[in-house]
Amino acid sequence: MNTKTVFDRLQSIDDEVQKLHNTIFALKTTDIQAYADKYEELSISAALRSERIACQLRNLVYTTTDTGKKDYLKQAAAVQGIKISFSNSVLSITMPGLLPKRKLRTNTAFLHEPLKPCLADLCDRTFYSVI
Repeated sequence: MNTKTVFDRLQSIDDEVQKLHNTIFALKTTDIQAYADKYEELSISAALRSERIACQLRNLVYTTTDTGKKDYLKQAAAVQGIKISFSNSVLSITMPGLLPKRKLRTNTAFLHEPLKPCLADLCDRTFYSVI
């Protein structure tokens, strides 16, 4: 990837971060009691923008570093608190407390991308332990 493309992507991410900063400032100055609907709208906007920023940064890591996608996503899963275990024929998945609202059709890549390699590892361990 050339330097101009990286710079353009970083500029786009920086623009999103500035918008997120402004939204957080608006949240801090909004009276929750008097403007509950506005506060909800701002909260959702901030959360969605954060997810978009995280995914943009992930893609930048994949294209500009030697860190493999699978290795990075395992680290992302750990940071998010995603845990998977299998015991006594019960699969247990612990996910972050804040999940996207399905009705908003949000980008859930921040969750499903780190979850996939965790599940694959579990399947590999479980399959090999059965054989």
